[in-house]
Amino acid sequence: MKKKIAIISVGIVAVALLIYGVVISLIHFVPWAPKEMTADEFYEKLDGEIQIPIIEINTQNGKEPEKKGEKIACEVKLSNSQGYDFSVGMDALTTINVRGNSTAVASKKPYELEFNVDTSLLGLKAEKEWILLADYYDQSVIRNYTALTLASYFDNMDFNPTPNHVTLFVNDEFKGIYLLTEKVNEEKGRCDVDTEIVPNQIDYPFLVVCDTGFIEEKEALWNENCFKIYYSGKDIGFEIKYPSVKDLQDTGDTAEAQAYVKEYIEASYNSIKYGKAQEVSFSDTPLGFEDLVDVESVIDYYLINEIMLNRDSCRRSIFMYKEEGGKLKFGPVWDFDYCLTTEPWDLPYTESEIESAQKIEIATYSYFYREFFKYDKYYEMTKARFEEKKGAILEVADHLRDYKSRIKNVAIIDAEQWHGDSGEFEFGMQYDYVRLFLYDRYEFLVEAFKKPRTEFLEL
Repeated sequence: MKKKIAIISVGIVAVALLIYGVVISLIHFVPWAPKEMTADEFYEKLDGEIQIPIIEINTQNGKEPEKKGEKIACEVKLSNSQGYDFSVGMDALTTINVRGNSTAVASKKPYELEFNVDTSLLGLKAEKEWILLADYYDQSVIRNYTALTLASYFDNMDFNPTPNHVTLFVNDEFKGIYLLTEKVNEEKGRCDVDTEIVPNQIDYPFLVVCDTGFIEEKEALWNENCFKIYYSGKDIGFEIKYPSVKDLQDTGDTAEAQAYVKEYIEASYNSIKYGKAQEVSFSDTPLGFEDLVDVESVIDYYLINEIMLNRDSCRRSIFMYKEEGGKLKFGPVWDFDYCLTTEPWDLPYTESEIESAQKIEIATYSYFYREFFKYDKYYEMTKARFEEKKGAILEVADHLRDYKSRIKNVAIIDAEQWHGDSGEFEFGMQYDYVRLFLYDRYEFLVEAFKKPRTEFLEL
């Protein structure tokens, strides 16, 4: 009798797990058609007070941007921001437009705000351009926030964007919870490579983004500031963000500057790949990896992406910049909406997920870092830097425990708006997944960095 009861119990559990799996699959993979939600409807749903800043945007003629390149005049009001409230009218010539590549085609659009004059938001350095990340593909809405918060502990990159969650309304409609950050650009206070370019310059400052996927896949994105280098068996695409053709129009140096950037990037990559100095046109003597590249920034960039298990960004969206007279630096870090998992958006966080936190990914997955970690010297430097900064992982994870209550009521409505009626379940499970993953990631990496380089790379 006991055996029969045990068999029945096992069967019930199996059926329950099967039903649970089906429900999870339906939640994740059945298309959800988002519905418009007015500001009044949002406030009717709101449970408690909004504890994050509120941004209200009203566009000219009530028209919303739907695709990249479509700038629409708007007025902007920032409130609930602890002393940083302000507003600008339509006459201030502010514009809003859709930004991003793959994210630009999502239902919940990411935006760029461009002010006519340098404008400070939330006490950050005044600049014209600001980003509103939608985090549509990340139902926890904290992967980018977590990574950028972690990056604030690492100081070998001159600039990383500052993350601030906001509640966004456009034309009196609730758009969701967004992440407000500075735009990655060459301006002072950001990447700070904005140097006056003169004709026949020998050493050009520049900002590039490496994208091994989207630039190559979408030929329409290619322009005269894009180039490829053949590296580790694959063409890698780059786009020169600065200096642009417009930046160079008064110097007549467009071709020269583009050739310089390409040669510098290619020499930097090849110097680590082949382990020897490279002959370049801008130096009388061959230049080695450490002559060309700021190694400390390479290590900080790596650690943030390895901690976050960010396989996406270390092959895509890799920013690099060089000041005039300086070396190539990696960073700022960017693009973390698909990270902290080897499969996207696994739920819930269970024992099986601990295994996915126990992998060394970026050191072997990235074309560049595969070459970088061939050298014991750079592994030992990375190991020492991790030992110095590892406590930041736990501090960020602990911070997330309390931060959830700050964004929860808005994030739940966001999840219901964009992902279905199970908003509280979806947001709560995803949020806890990220936080718990960090603790296990910490434990794994502490042990991993105790191993010799060759064993580390096999994990």
